[in-house]
Amino acid sequence: MSYTTKNDKVILIDGGLGTTLHEYGLAILDDPLWSGRTLVNAQEQLVKAHRAFVQAKCDIISTATYQVTVDSLMKHHQLSHEQAEEIIFNSVKIAQNVIDEERAQCSVAGSIGPYGAMLCDGSEFNGWYTDSMTIEKFKDWHRPRLAILARAEPTFIAFETIPSKKEAEALAELLREFPNVKAWLSFNCQ
Repeated sequence: MSYTTKNDKVILIDGGLGTTLHEYGLAILDDPLWSGRTLVNAQEQLVKAHRAFVQAKCDIISTATYQVTVDSLMKHHQLSHEQAEEIIFNSVKIAQNVIDEERAQCSVAGSIGPYGAMLCDGSEFNGWYTDSMTIEKFKDWHRPRLAILARAEPTFIAFETIPSKKEAEALAELLREFPNVKAWLSFNCQ
């Protein structure tokens, strides 16, 4: 994926972290945390994947947090609240360490998937859940992970595959609470 900046430089963003990890032999495609599982028990494969993207000259690499929340880490890995927060925080440090080791000119995007990603039923692609949610509920749900990632200071926050205008509006409002955070939203179009 790429986009053009005002100086017409093409920016390369990593992509397919889950697929890359699957190619490394990790059975993550049916895991409720997807690539986020590597933050708990397969960091060496995650580092290998980040390194591959950096060596491929990506300008931005993403954290493995698309489908990870404090609650999901606590539920699926029996972690304490503090341990789960630390894992999300460290996702930025893992990516940044690879960039530093490679001496690359690369940025880190803290990846945040939509509410539907945690439902583990593909609803992040159809947005069926949005009618039952309010803007405030979306903000309340996204706020904790955004706060943790913002404290870790990635270059950007990447809100990915947002399937509805309502969730996007909630995220835009939520970002006002984090004035120093640079972010983008990508959408899943139907």
